[in-house]
Amino acid sequence: MDTPTVWRGSTMRDRAFDRRERLVEAGYELVGTEGAAAVTVRAVCRGAGLSRNYFYESFSSREELLRAVGDRVYDEMRAFVESAPQSGTASDRLRAVFEAGATYLEEDARRVRIILREFVSDETLREHANQMVPLFFAAVSGSFAESINRLPIDATRPATFAIGAVQIYGAVSATYLGWLEGRLAVTRDEVAAECAELVLSVLDVRRRHSS
Repeated sequence: MDTPTVWRGSTMRDRAFDRRERLVEAGYELVGTEGAAAVTVRAVCRGAGLSRNYFYESFSSREELLRAVGDRVYDEMRAFVESAPQSGTASDRLRAVFEAGATYLEEDARRVRIILREFVSDETLREHANQMVPLFFAAVSGSFAESINRLPIDATRPATFAIGAVQIYGAVSATYLGWLEGRLAVTRDEVAAECAELVLSVLDVRRRHSS
């Protein structure tokens, strides 16, 4: 028999989690198709099929929801990147990482808009991206760091590490966007190879400057 906290085999916590996921998915859809400016409490609740009260059960503001959308995107991309082959030289591993990133973006046009446009144009998402990029870079760098004598972007110096990560992120994002929009007449393999060489060049410059 159902109890006040269990209904049809689902606990209150389960139902609250499900509602939160529906709200994040609705926000993801809005940001990815119409842009962050289209994200309002009313629009998100309509997309999720939930009442306004349920929005505030999970989020204190639309900005908090936008950050949750950003977190979902980063989690997705990190999973793609970490699944890339981790054998061969540093260049081989980096190419595999950027090929995985290209696959992630190609599979869903919403991801392209969120990562390559809204993370730049929307203040909340831009600030969140600035915080997440160094963390993302640190998480995925293990896939190639062992193939380099040492990682010149010193993770023990947060400011220096963040600057290097944001520099790489900005250049790679512009490259991906130009390719996906057809402004760069290159293949996926060429994009991955050039992005890999870019990263190695940045690391090499930092190594020489720090020696």
